[in-house]
Amino acid sequence: MQNHVIHIGLGKVASSSIQKQLIPLIKKKHENYFYISPFLNQSTLLKIKMYLKHGKYEVELKKIFSEKKVFLSYEGLISWDPIYWDYSINRLHLLTGSCVKIIVGFRQNESYFKSIYKQALASDVRRLPDSFFIDDLSKGREAIYSNISFSKSHYKPKILIEKLEKYFNSVLSFQLENDGLNLFKKEFNITFDNPPRVNISYTTFGLNIMLLRVKFLSLFKLKGFEYFHKWGDFKINEISGTKNKFRISLFRLNRKLRVVDRVLRFSAKIKKKK
Repeated sequence: MQNHVIHIGLGKVASSSIQKQLIPLIKKKHENYFYISPFLNQSTLLKIKMYLKHGKYEVELKKIFSEKKVFLSYEGLISWDPIYWDYSINRLHLLTGSCVKIIVGFRQNESYFKSIYKQALASDVRRLPDSFFIDDLSKGREAIYSNISFSKSHYKPKILIEKLEKYFNSVLSFQLENDGLNLFKKEFNITFDNPPRVNISYTTFGLNIMLLRVKFLSLFKLKGFEYFHKWGDFKINEISGTKNKFRISLFRLNRKLRVVDRVLRFSAKIKKKK
């Protein structure tokens, strides 16, 4: 079996910065790996996503992991919701085997929870905080590998590390606020200044805009912006009827809120660069 390196995130713990800034540096020094990330060999990563969600491409992917030394970085390998950690780890182990060095990063809890919720809002999840952070399993869970809900009381980094150690030969972890990304310097003998943040969180005002959209969509029991895109198949001005006109007005308001949200995110990135 090959000795693989797999960076599993977690999501919202500098994963994009690692993939964009650090992995190219590692690749220059360690050319013997087959690199897979959202920016390298994306077609293989797409097949891994399909395997995790639907069980497809299992034979093809197992062949890659048996024949090549893989360096994989993708924060979706482990479900964002702690309820599904066991399921996620088992699926990953079936694909890669045990000869793996796992790298996982964490953030301080409250900072992490806020960031998870902001990411959910950015993905058009129409839930307020009290219905997003669900610990009562009797309320039902939705699709695995989605960010539709999150179990705060089940989020325990030490338990995740223990679960990973049962399946894989080596597990390395870092705390972003305390350790930064120095683990990568030590493990892969690379040098870098702290990379700039790739994904910028919402400002308070931007978050309020997103919450306004959530309340608005929930109030009228409407789906996200992508659903409304279906109206593009019609000439809006030719649709008659009070009900349809009302829905079109809602569509236009939702679209305006969406545009405001995107402008706020873009301006946040500009300010951060300055």
